[in-house]
Amino acid sequence: MAITIVSAFFISRQQAKSYANTRNFLVLVHVFFLGVVVLEFLRNYLSSPGYVTIYTDWATTFILADVVLLTLVAASFYYRPSASGGGSPLRGLLKRPLHAAAFIAFMAYLALVEGYLLVFQPFTSREITNIAGVALYDTVFNPTYIDLLFVVLIIFIVYPSVQLILSRKRTADRGVRRALLILPICWSAIGLEFLIFNGYLLIIGVDASSLGYIIGAAVFLVTARIFRQATTFATLFASTSVAPAAAPVERFSSRAGVRVGFVEGKTLLLETSPSTNYEEVVADFVRELITSGSSAFVFTSKGSPVYNAVSSQPGVRTYAFSSNISYPKETENPNEVLVPAGDMPILLDVFSKILAVNPEAKITIVFDSLSDIILSHSLQECYKFVRQASSILDQRNVSSMFLITLGAHDAQAVSLVKSLFSNHILVDSGGVKVTRSAPDPAPGP
Repeated sequence: MAITIVSAFFISRQQAKSYANTRNFLVLVHVFFLGVVVLEFLRNYLSSPGYVTIYTDWATTFILADVVLLTLVAASFYYRPSASGGGSPLRGLLKRPLHAAAFIAFMAYLALVEGYLLVFQPFTSREITNIAGVALYDTVFNPTYIDLLFVVLIIFIVYPSVQLILSRKRTADRGVRRALLILPICWSAIGLEFLIFNGYLLIIGVDASSLGYIIGAAVFLVTARIFRQATTFATLFASTSVAPAAAPVERFSSRAGVRVGFVEGKTLLLETSPSTNYEEVVADFVRELITSGSSAFVFTSKGSPVYNAVSSQPGVRTYAFSSNISYPKETENPNEVLVPAGDMPILLDVFSKILAVNPEAKITIVFDSLSDIILSHSLQECYKFVRQASSILDQRNVSSMFLITLGAHDAQAVSLVKSLFSNHILVDSGGVKVTRSAPDPAPGP
């Protein structure tokens, strides 16, 4: 019971407002399974033919309800591109007639199995001595009904479990791919364990259900480990959506006096003067890359000039710094995520996840700003952060810009930060100009 509660807790704290329904389905899976465990626990103290009837009806119903919920969870993963608007797993499913027919047929079969249980009561109670040497009344199902439940397990393995495994192709994140493989294996293992220990073994007079629950607990330990981080669920559903194609925008290139495409695939340091409208330069940088097919992810403080300039642009996902949280947290705005201010390991992890979700997509990263890290932490922390961030973002399909405030630091600090960037751009009263430029990389094969 304790392990099931811990696993349910990890699921409940997952940050994924867009898919709250799916998260709630997983919590209910744990609640129903906990109900089965509680019923089994009470059987040790309320053992009687009358209690066995109650125990069997409710426990079997809870298990079948879990099958329904897990099928909906699998649909959420598999049909997520179509369901992203409202988070309903049925939205994408019902748009595919063959898939919808398969789902309806499976639900109808589950209803048939449940109705057969409640109407015909295909079981008897028998006093059996369990592996602990205690004689207790237990459920002995009719073999025909056990076979019906076995068919449920086979369909579950063939249908929703395969959907989860196929969903692995949509991400390159190793952790996500591993989770989408382990979850269906774990859930199928629990179903098989119930059939064996609460079904077939009892038919031949062997009560080893306690051993079965130990196996179930071990499986839930695995699922609890998968969801131990509050951002895991959001990562499973993460996507990098490219804004609709628009007419080319070349204003940033024109401002900086460089050729169109100069900034693509490069990591830039932008020195900004607070007395200028530097946020317009950042907005032009983002807009130009979006119209070339990139998805933009902007890290800044809520209400900052950069936030106000870019947060409403199509194709931009904003990561707003917050000192009130310890892990990334979605907001009511589907294009905005709160991230811990100054927590460099988490920020680096978010960088990695953005790139891992769709490794082939064009990505634009804007970080506002390095000056905040220097002033709130130290120059050494900033240096370490930029080194690690650069190693993550150093890819041909990634364009990134890091801001630093002109005049906010001594010359030695500025020189050290500049040494980490091969491309420098200055925004001051004289306009926008490139002060250092690395040669373009050689074209790939």
